[in-house]
Amino acid sequence: GGAVWTAEPQAPDGWVEWVIPAYEYLRVEKDDENTFSQTLRYMKDNGFSLAGAVHDFTCPQTGINYMCFPIRKL
Repeated sequence: GGAVWTAEPQAPDGWVEWVIPAYEYLRVEKDDENTFSQTLRYMKDNGFSLAGAVHDFTCPQTGINYMCFPIRKL
Protein backbone atom coordinates (compact mmCIF):
# COMPACT_ATOMS: atom_id res chain seq x y z
CA GLY A 1 0.00 0.00 0.00
CA GLY A 2 0.89 3.63 0.32
CA ALA A 3 1.08 6.58 -2.02
CA VAL A 4 2.74 6.34 -5.38
CA TRP A 5 4.83 9.40 -6.32
CA THR A 6 5.87 10.27 -9.84
CA ALA A 7 9.21 11.90 -10.63
CA GLU A 8 7.50 14.83 -12.37
CA PRO A 9 4.41 16.30 -10.73
CA GLN A 10 1.65 17.24 -13.13
CA ALA A 11 -0.23 20.53 -12.97
CA PRO A 12 -4.01 20.11 -12.82
CA ASP A 13 -6.01 20.70 -16.01
CA GLY A 14 -6.18 24.41 -16.80
CA TRP A 15 -3.12 25.26 -14.69
CA VAL A 16 0.31 26.18 -16.01
CA GLU A 17 3.47 24.84 -14.37
CA TRP A 18 6.32 27.32 -13.92
CA VAL A 19 9.80 26.05 -13.12
CA ILE A 20 11.62 28.80 -11.24
CA PRO A 21 15.41 28.63 -10.84
CA ALA A 22 16.79 28.80 -7.31
CA TYR A 23 17.43 32.31 -6.00
CA GLU A 24 18.44 34.02 -2.80
CA TYR A 25 15.53 36.25 -1.76
CA LEU A 26 14.71 39.23 0.39
CA ARG A 27 11.41 38.22 2.01
CA VAL A 28 9.29 41.16 3.11
CA GLU A 29 6.00 41.03 4.97
CA LYS A 30 3.39 42.73 2.79
CA ASP A 31 2.00 45.47 5.03
CA ASP A 32 0.12 47.55 2.46
CA GLU A 33 0.13 48.69 -1.18
CA ASN A 34 3.45 50.53 -0.62
CA THR A 35 5.49 47.44 0.28
CA PHE A 36 6.68 46.84 -3.29
CA SER A 37 7.89 50.41 -3.94
CA GLN A 38 9.40 50.76 -0.45
CA THR A 39 11.34 47.52 -0.87
CA LEU A 40 12.65 48.55 -4.30
CA ARG A 41 13.83 51.84 -2.75
CA TYR A 42 15.50 49.92 0.13
CA MET A 43 17.21 47.62 -2.37
CA LYS A 44 18.53 50.52 -4.44
CA ASP A 45 19.77 52.36 -1.33
CA ASN A 46 21.59 49.21 -0.12
CA GLY A 47 23.16 48.00 -3.36
CA PHE A 48 20.71 45.19 -4.18
CA SER A 49 19.16 44.64 -7.60
CA LEU A 50 16.41 42.33 -8.79
CA ALA A 51 17.61 39.08 -10.32
CA GLY A 52 14.18 37.88 -11.45
CA ALA A 53 10.45 38.27 -10.93
CA VAL A 54 9.03 39.19 -7.52
CA HIS A 55 6.74 36.52 -6.05
CA ASP A 56 3.86 36.78 -3.59
CA PHE A 57 3.73 34.09 -0.92
CA THR A 58 1.11 33.41 1.76
CA CYS A 59 2.40 31.26 4.62
CA PRO A 60 -0.10 28.40 5.04
CA GLN A 61 0.61 28.13 8.79
CA THR A 62 0.21 31.82 9.69
CA GLY A 63 -1.72 33.36 6.79
CA ILE A 64 0.88 36.16 6.60
CA ASN A 65 1.43 37.57 3.11
CA TYR A 66 5.00 38.10 1.94
CA MET A 67 6.70 39.44 -1.16
CA CYS A 68 9.89 37.61 -2.19
CA PHE A 69 12.44 39.73 -4.09
CA PRO A 70 15.11 37.60 -5.83
CA ILE A 71 18.55 39.17 -5.42
CA ARG A 72 20.93 36.44 -6.57
CA LYS A 73 20.58 33.32 -8.72
CA LEU A 74 21.97 30.22 -7.01
